[in-house]
Amino acid sequence: MLTAPNEIKENSVLIVMGSEGREEQILKTDQDNALILSNECQIEKQELETFTKEFTETLMRFGYPKCPGDIMISNPEWVMTELQFKEKISEWIEVKDSDSFM
Repeated sequence: MLTAPNEIKENSVLIVMGSEGREEQILKTDQDNALILSNECQIEKQELETFTKEFTETLMRFGYPKCPGDIMISNPEWVMTELQFKEKISEWIEVKDSDSFM
């Protein structure tokens, strides 16, 4: 997150998920991450998209391949505000399907 614009540094949290987030592996794995923005974050959409794509590409250069399921911050579905993320978690709990379970 060192390359993130100040608005993101001050108003977000990066979530590492999958086997890496659960600390289940000893070697590098693919990318599984999400970016949660504070509800007050005022970053421009284009600046956010540029950062998230650059972040994913930087991790690729470090040897972390893209997630086959596209669960990465370069996918706009994994960049949400606090409120949106809470709503998404509620949806996962309420909807009983394989995607929600994952």
